[in-house]
Amino acid sequence: MKVPAALLCVILAGCDREKQDRPNTEEEDQPAHTPRAERTKAGTLLWTFETDGSVHSSPAVGIDGTVYVGGGNFVYALDGKTGAKKWEFEANGVVRSSPALGDDDTVYIGGGRYVYAFEGRTGVKKWEFETGIRKLESGPEYSGVHGSPAVGPDGTIYIGTLAGKFYAIDGKAGTQKWEVDFVAPLDTSAAISPDNIVYIGAPDSHVYALEGKTGELKWHCEIEFGVGNGSSPAIGADDTVYVGGQNATYALDGKTGATKWQSVRASGVVSSPAVGPDGDVYVGSENHEFHRLDGRTGVPKWLFEAEYWIKSSPAIGDDDTVYFGSQDHKIYAVDLRTGARRWEFETMGGVGSSPVIGSDGILYLGSYDDQVYAIATSSSGLAKSSWPMFGQNPQRTQRAVEN
Repeated sequence: MKVPAALLCVILAGCDREKQDRPNTEEEDQPAHTPRAERTKAGTLLWTFETDGSVHSSPAVGIDGTVYVGGGNFVYALDGKTGAKKWEFEANGVVRSSPALGDDDTVYIGGGRYVYAFEGRTGVKKWEFETGIRKLESGPEYSGVHGSPAVGPDGTIYIGTLAGKFYAIDGKAGTQKWEVDFVAPLDTSAAISPDNIVYIGAPDSHVYALEGKTGELKWHCEIEFGVGNGSSPAIGADDTVYVGGQNATYALDGKTGATKWQSVRASGVVSSPAVGPDGDVYVGSENHEFHRLDGRTGVPKWLFEAEYWIKSSPAIGDDDTVYFGSQDHKIYAVDLRTGARRWEFETMGGVGSSPVIGSDGILYLGSYDDQVYAIATSSSGLAKSSWPMFGQNPQRTQRAVEN
């Protein structure tokens, strides 16, 4: 299939924004919480934190246990054990993006039309990068950052925008390295292979593989009826790329883009896949179903039915439990092997945020009821697999590791 020339255009540019704005670090807003030592049963609420608005963002957890998340127009840093606010920053607009953390604990996140970098401990802004606006001849303007940053092995930040631009940004300086113009809005996040190939699903019904250093196209693969709205790629141990589509879930050869299989049963996928310890694929869909698919063939092994559609992407614990949220307001814990419900927790709003499991086994995620939740689990951390959660790891770097 012929690829539009505009799509392959790589543009070198610069950005000189280096403001050192300081956030609000007031600690007077302390959430109600209960020490974990007193609440050990899996599925028990440990604390909640009320944000400025609906929480579409999926939390990330720093090495020191700090929880970073967006809510309304704000970015927050919270104490992972108590929920106490460490700092907050008001962004240029609504924060739908999820944070990603660099090796030095720098926090990268999109808000409004900007991509931000913060010092993780203090919240001091290191830089901001303004993304573009696309004005259609007859129609609305498109701008903003809904996707989440991916952090390359050299610290480069990869992120797409609703204006259709996909950027590579220097993680230290906040300057642009290159961009690719996909024309149509990008609301998914990239995944990065160990050899620095960047995979991204685009609204033109293709998955693209780009060279991380230059943005050069390696391959592209057509997804019939389009990539699932918001479904981001996951990478298997053998470099297979898994992605949700409008009509099926796909497994693609990471080197060539050739389709290995497609599972029609798991269709209408707006969740991002996760990969279990045995290589099987776990993903939710718009038809209220959560699936376990054989990682080699795509054959369904079991399905779990929620009461409404599933946008939240799963996180797989080391206790053979898979955790995810649903628009039915619930957070589910399901047996990885059988699909049986272990427990559920009900919030006051839809749950599109994707869970993260800290090193101490606490599950964090947000809800459209403006709250961030911390819930006890029987896990002690993530399962050992190539891609056990959206973002691959608690820091959500979106980067696969060498096997």
